[in-house]
Amino acid sequence: MAYAKITLKNNESGAVKEAPLGFSWSLLFCGMFVPLARRDWLWVLILVVPTILSVWVGPGYFAYVSAFGTLLNIAIAAVYNRIYIRNLLHRGFVISHIEEKDLNKIKQKNAELFA
Repeated sequence: MAYAKITLKNNESGAVKEAPLGFSWSLLFCGMFVPLARRDWLWVLILVVPTILSVWVGPGYFAYVSAFGTLLNIAIAAVYNRIYIRNLLHRGFVISHIEEKDLNKIKQKNAELFA
């Protein structure tokens, strides 16, 4: 589970999104369905390729059973939430709210940013 949640708002469209920060356990277990639910179309397409490759390269089982698919999904799950937040910021979203308890966790894990 992600260690913090950040609320982002697009001032032009008024859209509000809540984004987790940290390891994406949901992506690890659900794969491309996480960006599909978030309407992150680029990452849906990006995750289709490793899923198909891991099925073909793996021993013929499901993608998450093969070693290749598992390692690939762990690597992507480690960085996906950070990439998702960065993409939202590039699309015009701004951070509108961080709970105090989450801000303290962010400061602990990223002390160099607050020095």
